[in-house]
Amino acid sequence: MVILMSDARPETGIQDNPPSNPEQPRAPEAPEESLPPRRITVFAGMLFGASAGVPISGLVAAMGAWLADQYESAWLWALMASPLGMIIGGVTGAVDRIRHSDVVEPNIGTWTGILIGLIPAVACLAATIGITGGTFLLFVAAGFVFIGPTVGLLIGASLDHAYSEARAGRLPSTILRVAITLAACFCLVPAIEWIMTPSMETVEKDARKAFIERLRMDKTDPQQRRIRKVALTYLGSRKFVGEIHAGPLHDTTIWDVTIIHRGGHLQMESVPREK
Repeated sequence: MVILMSDARPETGIQDNPPSNPEQPRAPEAPEESLPPRRITVFAGMLFGASAGVPISGLVAAMGAWLADQYESAWLWALMASPLGMIIGGVTGAVDRIRHSDVVEPNIGTWTGILIGLIPAVACLAATIGITGGTFLLFVAAGFVFIGPTVGLLIGASLDHAYSEARAGRLPSTILRVAITLAACFCLVPAIEWIMTPSMETVEKDARKAFIERLRMDKTDPQQRRIRKVALTYLGSRKFVGEIHAGPLHDTTIWDVTIIHRGGHLQMESVPREK
């Protein structure tokens, strides 16, 4: 005889599959040795800031020379400003990386450009209100308040993008962006000078008027004050040289002239040529 026995306590039966754990297992944390040391990050930020400060300070200094009508010394101004730009950029880069973690995108170039651009702007305003001496005019100072920080911000932001692309491993894009930015720094001041340089016709017309006024002080005869010919050659940096023929047709005097044309203001030196 076969006896069928049922489980008295089915709820206590052994389960084939263990219950699933509702909590997902956590990913193992990276060991501290695999994380980049903070000192390397700070040093990299300081090095990048110093490198970005050189072209930004050079560009801002060259623009200052142009606005001060000392375009001939623009490269000297840029060279003298480079050490200061390196210091400002290096300090800015170190502070930025100390305050932020490695995952935060840097703004080193942007802040470096703004700080460097503010230095000549503050100096110009100080000169206009009599705190410091200087030869800047009021409109030059007011213009530089906006030009310096704006140019520095644009150049610095472009370098920040290059730095971010370098961190991401996009080397060709980094090289292209840096090359374009540096080319803009080198070409911006000559481009502004070319745009602001008056045409030859304008300079000759202004020279003719100025020379007539000069002759009017010495020559009483209208025929002696008559301008026969104005021939000028542009030497660069708003400087023109040439000759002016004045006087009666049968007794014309040739004057060797040197002219510097600065925003509508004309400086002229004239020497009569021996006959």
